Amino acid sequence: QEEFPKVVSNARGRGLFCAFDLPDTDTRNRARLEAYKLGVVILGSGSQSLRFRPPLVISNEQIDKGVEILRKVMGGMKS
Repeated sequence: QEEFPKVVSNARGRGLFCAFDLPDTDTRNRARLEAYKLGVVILGSGSQSLRFRPPLVISNEQIDKGVEILRKVMGGMKS
């Protein structure tokens, strides 16, 4: 949220259950598709949220790679 304040808002979560909002449904859907193309399965929630709930057996390396991919996707989004 701090890194992409024009695109990401309302970041929230507890443990591995996390979500954040994007400006609108279209931006959310484009971000979800781009993440999927790069290997991250992330779900839409409501009209503008993305949420992720990785398996409890996920490794630190897999989390780091997922965050790297989400950064790339968010950097390419325009509100």
